[in-house]
Amino acid sequence: MKGAPKSARQRGAEWILVGCSVLLGAWALPMVAPIAVMAYGAFKWVWNKEQTQGLFWIAAGIVGLVLFQGFFIGLLWPLKALGALLILAGAGQIWLGSKIGIKQNAIIEIDHKEEP
Repeated sequence: MKGAPKSARQRGAEWILVGCSVLLGAWALPMVAPIAVMAYGAFKWVWNKEQTQGLFWIAAGIVGLVLFQGFFIGLLWPLKALGALLILAGAGQIWLGSKIGIKQNAIIEIDHKEEP
């Protein structure tokens, strides 16, 4: 047996959630990796008492941060555009669902009635 059909608002909210996730990933990716490298360098320096290795990893993280923010972030524009389009599509579904929701839900209920 199939579950209850989703309303346009529910589908729209799901699309907005997916779009926000895509945008968050596109903006967070260039920041997370270099920060993790710098944290590893700090760990090497402080806990393992390896100052040279720690400074190397911290410097590598800073260089990675500059490269990601300056160069690679420009390559992520299609991912950001996709996220924005998903958010707009979700908002459109919610808006359309509020305009024609009563008729659409009535049609879905009639279509999914089971015969005895």
